[in-house]
Amino acid sequence: MVDAALQALLDAPSAWQGSVPGGRGAGPLPAHSDMVVVGGGIGGLSAALHALRRGCSVTVLEAGELGAGASGRNSGFVVPVPARHGPDTLNALLGDAAGPYVRALQQAARQALSRGGPQVVRQGWLQPFAQPPLGSLRHLARQWQALGIDAECVEGQRLGALAGTRYYPEALLFKSGGGVDPFALLHQLADAVIALGGCIVEQCSALNTTVRGQGVTVHTPQGDIRAGRVLLAANAYGTGASQATRRPIGRIALGLGTFSCEDLPPETACLPFSDARKDMWFCRRLTGNRLMTGAFILPGAGGTAAAAGLMSRRLQALFGPGPWSPGQLWAGYVGVTRTGMPVVRQHGPRIIRWSGCNGRGIALSSLMAQRLVDHLMGEPMPTLPQATFNSALLVRWLAHSVIQRDRRRQKKAAMAQPSSFSREIIS
Repeated sequence: MVDAALQALLDAPSAWQGSVPGGRGAGPLPAHSDMVVVGGGIGGLSAALHALRRGCSVTVLEAGELGAGASGRNSGFVVPVPARHGPDTLNALLGDAAGPYVRALQQAARQALSRGGPQVVRQGWLQPFAQPPLGSLRHLARQWQALGIDAECVEGQRLGALAGTRYYPEALLFKSGGGVDPFALLHQLADAVIALGGCIVEQCSALNTTVRGQGVTVHTPQGDIRAGRVLLAANAYGTGASQATRRPIGRIALGLGTFSCEDLPPETACLPFSDARKDMWFCRRLTGNRLMTGAFILPGAGGTAAAAGLMSRRLQALFGPGPWSPGQLWAGYVGVTRTGMPVVRQHGPRIIRWSGCNGRGIALSSLMAQRLVDHLMGEPMPTLPQATFNSALLVRWLAHSVIQRDRRRQKKAAMAQPSSFSREIIS
């Protein structure tokens, strides 16, 4: 059960929501579609668009409003590499498929950024390291390059200019990454789906599915729709027929907020960055003299005031004393898996589901959408590590434990360096 303090953040509007007019999903429920996509987020709409381009008729069912889930509540980072993995572990997991997989993910990131829109940043995404990784960071950059990823090591003044802070000694710059307004991107995809003849029905939950003969009946409060194939793409927000997308993942609450940065020089770039810690720090600069940052919200950690305090202390460590006054504060769910890779489940030849963005949802959702639509239409299943069963509660407990341990370690390290303002209280 979610406590009231966290629920208030989960219910609060994000900085993105409301920036684009809605009303795209007001159409009636069709009687039949070649493909029904359950979930009107970036992944679901990307799948619908890909299926339409392949000649299918498509209906998207969204239980709430477009962008009400993770796609309207995330940081908007477009990351061209998987979460929690480097080249060595990817090669161990995927073998010869590692290179094609990450190159396809990089291409999906480029496609997302190519759509433009408000708040788009195409100069790259940074992964800073507060502590040196095992081995040389330049060696790690070369390993990514060997897989076909446009990555390089940056440090010193150049890193300070790109990140807007000298807190970190070194970082990897992934040039094909960046940032978008995810809510605006989602509505661009919705417009493209409608322009190609697709149907989007908001406030229409998929209650359950029944396989009958050569098709699937999807039952909704508005009636039934007959489909040739069904893709369940609700991820961490699945309900009803798509509730199963939540089974293999741990749902971790991520608080986000915007803070005025009028005291920062306007030339301070602050490219989108997420550092390499388990309890990661992340930040990006927005228009209107704002910084966006956030932090994982652990059980019993308090509500709005506690989340704002943690974020502001991290901004102090990164950029100086401020003052850092919060503008908007909200939270959303991140779906994490034990392996850090997405989990795919197929229910016969006509129904498929996936989940596990692991905090890298924009590029990964676009890639998985295309691959799973292709598979439903007869192409081979994408190569992913075979998932073993883990309950959602176990995965969530493990994730909370790792984050809490890293947060304690950060606090201990900060207390050991009291003379350095840039390492002041961080938890």
